[in-house]
Amino acid sequence: MVFDNSCCPLSGAIYDAATNQFAAPLPTVNSYNPSVTGNHDGTRFLVGTTVFSGALAFLQQYVPPGHDGVATAWSPDATRGYFSTNDGVVELRLSDGTVARSFATDTPPVKVFLVPDGTALAAFTASRLHIFALTP
Repeated sequence: MVFDNSCCPLSGAIYDAATNQFAAPLPTVNSYNPSVTGNHDGTRFLVGTTVFSGALAFLQQYVPPGHDGVATAWSPDATRGYFSTNDGVVELRLSDGTVARSFATDTPPVKVFLVPDGTALAAFTASRLHIFALTP
């Protein structure tokens, strides 16, 4: 959970279902309203363009070209990040931070999601849903 009333940096806390409690808040990113995505096993979190461990320790920051700061997502295996731009979505290879490919939309996306098996990207704009097949 990211607390969006404490900038800057925003505080975040991890929920532990076994104890039904949140851990102590820790600092995350220096921006308001970042998108937040966790990987399938909770060992990594993408907060805006910054990757944190499952305990909210800083791991890596990315600078996707053209990223408008609105929407992010990542692949189920957490090897690729998807970042909204004014023209659509860029896919970033997280191992080296390079753009693998881009996807054009009619207007800037407000939300970006991957289907659970990672075979398709959904980019929602203000007026349309764009679906892109993701093949290796």
